Amino acid sequence: MQFTFKNIVFILTTLVLVTSAGFGTGILLDYRQAQQLLNESKTLNTTGKYEDALSKLVEADSKWVPESTKKEIEESIAQNKKLVASTKNYELGTDFYIKDKLKESIKFLRRVDNEDINYQKAQEIIELAEEKVKKEIVDQEVAGAMSTTFSTPQVIKEVEPETLIPTISEPQVDVPALCSAKKQQMTGGIAESAYKASAQAEANAKSDPLFNQVWMSIVPNLEIMMKNWTVKTLGEYEAYCLTHNGDDSGWKLSSSPFDGINW
Repeated sequence: MQFTFKNIVFILTTLVLVTSAGFGTGILLDYRQAQQLLNESKTLNTTGKYEDALSKLVEADSKWVPESTKKEIEESIAQNKKLVASTKNYELGTDFYIKDKLKESIKFLRRVDNEDINYQKAQEIIELAEEKVKKEIVDQEVAGAMSTTFSTPQVIKEVEPETLIPTISEPQVDVPALCSAKKQQMTGGIAESAYKASAQAEANAKSDPLFNQVWMSIVPNLEIMMKNWTVKTLGEYEAYCLTHNGDDSGWKLSSSPFDGINW
């Protein structure tokens, strides 16, 4: 058989078409299988079977798929690896809780991923474990306090009676009341001194016309100044008394009742 140029072209074209058809059929089959495996993994994830879902995803990743689907599969694989680890933390945490190893239980349960279907259960167990830990701490404190209380009488019994020294508690001084009483006493003293000075001045004024003239000119101002000085002095005294716990031995007048009078 003689091959012409047209025959050769026909044969080559036929071979390309047949090969392409076979390759296309293989690609389509891979894509369908990958999609099915991806859907199956999603179903398994909803029931918490993350390891089985991961196996499906790894198998799907070996198939020919478009770039967008491949990216989805790779992201799902990464997420499922986290969920597999999360489930192991949940199982360890619950096992420790059953064994009453509360601190270990809390440590592992806090590592459960919030995308894990066991997340809510993990939070509930954490709450229960923390309550138990608090109760244990309180029980230990109470037991310690009771132990101290019951051991005290035994110590007292061992002390010889003659060695006990009676404690005399000093009475507590009511400083404000003490200062108030001293202030009242000082008020009476000032009033008495003022009365005597006024009586003496009046007696002098009767016998000395010049003194009488000076005295009559300062009496109005003197009364005002005496009142102001008395209020100021008593206030200073009370403040000093309070800040020195009732001890007024170092107190001194800061002014004179005649300060400010124009003689």
